[in-house]
Amino acid sequence: MRHGRRGCALAPHPVLDAIEGPALRPKRTRIIGLYTHPPEGATVICADEPGPVIPRTFPPAPAWSPDGHRIKAELDYTRGPEKTWVYGGLRPCDGQAVTMTASSRNSVFHQQFLQLLENANPDGDIWIVTDNLSSHNSVSTRTWLEDHPRIHHAIIPVGPCGTTCKRGPERGQGDLAALVRHEQAKARETRVKRPPVAPPAPRMPEQPYATGSALIVEHDAACLKYDGRNYRLTMRRLLRNTGTEPVTRYLIRISVDRYPGAPERSNAHYRADPLTWEELALTATCRGENMRWQAKHDRDAFKEVWLLFDNEHGRFPLYPGESVWIEYTYTVSDDKWGNWFQRAVRLPTEQLEVQLVFPADLDPVVWGTETSMAAEASPLRTPPVRSDEAGLRHFTWITTTPALHARYRLEWRFRARPEPEPDQGSSGD
Repeated sequence: MRHGRRGCALAPHPVLDAIEGPALRPKRTRIIGLYTHPPEGATVICADEPGPVIPRTFPPAPAWSPDGHRIKAELDYTRGPEKTWVYGGLRPCDGQAVTMTASSRNSVFHQQFLQLLENANPDGDIWIVTDNLSSHNSVSTRTWLEDHPRIHHAIIPVGPCGTTCKRGPERGQGDLAALVRHEQAKARETRVKRPPVAPPAPRMPEQPYATGSALIVEHDAACLKYDGRNYRLTMRRLLRNTGTEPVTRYLIRISVDRYPGAPERSNAHYRADPLTWEELALTATCRGENMRWQAKHDRDAFKEVWLLFDNEHGRFPLYPGESVWIEYTYTVSDDKWGNWFQRAVRLPTEQLEVQLVFPADLDPVVWGTETSMAAEASPLRTPPVRSDEAGLRHFTWITTTPALHARYRLEWRFRARPEPEPDQGSSGD
């Protein structure tokens, strides 16, 4: 491993041992550290999207005619109109690769490629080492990643250290390329020494609710209140079971992102100060009864929770044909939440309502955008309605029959408070 200009060793992988100091390069070592010390149970993939590749034809090679004259054919350098990009992901631990081609390089095809990588690696987290392209951090890609929490991007830093990680042996810097070759050689030796094993059976997709259930959200109402320091979210949903089996649990997600335009900075922020269950103080009720809850995923800035239709006193499942209100609340401080709130439509929904409540003396203003699976963000079709009462400013926005998988994002600014840094923001979902 090379040393810095002052003779100091490169910083270890920040996830393993975050160290800062002169001549240390944490961004570069974070990428290399994913290869040398991958997180436990995780798969690391080196991905790239070269292109465009443009096919062209070549004329026949020169030859001789029957009467002894040489036939010459001029070279044809013209290229056809067809273009294609090649998406590829290499798994250095065993040399296996996943590839696909696409007619362009954009967010839609990047997400399709991520889906192929997820299908090929059904267990554990997936860390994808890749370039800093706009399609990797677009609104639609970040939205897609919310539904695929196992996938994490490790963006190669821009500049000389990124060149080292990306180009490998070019310009005499072959740390990463040599590392990949070493890991592939070890994998080949392992395959020779050990008898072959049968590939694991494909993992069946998890049923989020009971087989035979079909949940519909008749009314989805979110009320977010800010007191100047903390955000308190109250979610109320009127659920209807149109299936044939009782529903005994309901999945919710809590996701925050303080710096959505800077994933490296955001990851570092939550590693140093993760979102905890204690500060969330999550509570849920149904039919006047407290609901137990079980954590499904517990990450620094992302939680998935099963709300259970039971407690220590008994069970109260949602039977076919029934409708019931559930309500849950949690709290997040403003240094983790930020200035935006997003609603995602994951079940068929008849009415969606969002209410924001801020101190009026902060002079808040609110606007919003809508994102779907087929289109990038666009302004909300109707504006939030403002009203002032008892020192509080309310903003209410309602829509009916929102499209499945659509996302509605409300953002705000406090004109009476100094502006935050340009890339600062957060989300709750």
